[in-house]
Amino acid sequence: MAKIREWNAASVMELANLHKISEVLFTAIEVDLFAHLREPVTLDELCRKLNFRREPLEVIVAFLVQLKLLCQSGDLYCNHPDAEPYLLRQSPNSLAGMILLERQVRNKWPMNLKLLERLKGDERENPWVQLAQTEEDTALFMDAMRLGYYSSLHLLRKVQKRLRDVPSPVMLDLGCGPGVFSNTFCTFIPALKSVMVDQIPNPRLHPDLAKLEDRVTYFVKDFMAEPLEGVYDLVLLSNVCHFFSEEKLRVLFRKLQSHLRPTGTVLVHDFFHNENLGEVTHANYYSLDWMANHGVKFTFTLEEMARLLDQCGYRVAEMAPLPQLPTSYLFASLSRPS
Repeated sequence: MAKIREWNAASVMELANLHKISEVLFTAIEVDLFAHLREPVTLDELCRKLNFRREPLEVIVAFLVQLKLLCQSGDLYCNHPDAEPYLLRQSPNSLAGMILLERQVRNKWPMNLKLLERLKGDERENPWVQLAQTEEDTALFMDAMRLGYYSSLHLLRKVQKRLRDVPSPVMLDLGCGPGVFSNTFCTFIPALKSVMVDQIPNPRLHPDLAKLEDRVTYFVKDFMAEPLEGVYDLVLLSNVCHFFSEEKLRVLFRKLQSHLRPTGTVLVHDFFHNENLGEVTHANYYSLDWMANHGVKFTFTLEEMARLLDQCGYRVAEMAPLPQLPTSYLFASLSRPS
């Protein structure tokens, strides 16, 4: 039997102070603190390396130790080995860009105000679109989206398997962001070409895409409202579906049928809820983001997304969570190829 939490004044106030955890994390990422804690160091050594005052740094380091992001042994501190891959900017698993983007969005649009707008029916322009309107913000957004490096490598092997008998495969990368997936897939699948589509003008694309300029193209387009062109062996929707309601996803999936070859595949990669919606997970947190910023209640489990695809004329061939990441994927093909 699950233990029932006992509430008191202190535990309720603890909830009100949870935002301070992210504020400390924002600060540590901003100053690249974790890069200096890969090996055990004393607090005085850390102060000298970063040229920081000891007193505030001591408070921050103690807080990070309490959160188990850092380990302490005597007067030595270092990164927790399990957390380090997600905290270092240089790591392929790094979440640093996403963490800085979270800070930017919070500073511009406090979630409580956005939720109040939603409750009152006061619709405003999508802040994510606003966020991409300045050159500085577009750079931040695109850098954050580059965290797909690890997930793209994991999915690469599965994509290679599905395209191995296709002589000249072509991919449609919808909502491509900086093109991390197109870059990874095209780099390791020499015959693959990719058509990347996003609604962000003047994007800060992945720098390595310049080496693939004869095999990748980029179009600024609202693919939900505007017509698509071409027929593809693979259609990728990575971290895209959570922006849209179930009704709009039905329209999109049916729209894609006429742009998919009979033997083609749709790959959906996104954040999904667990079956137990009462359990607080990454997807619960992101559901609040999506409701506040997009007015969309995204509560799909992996199985529910599979059922939606089935209802839209697809057959799901494979689905699973990605190891060590809060995202999952589905591969689906046309159930009745023409």
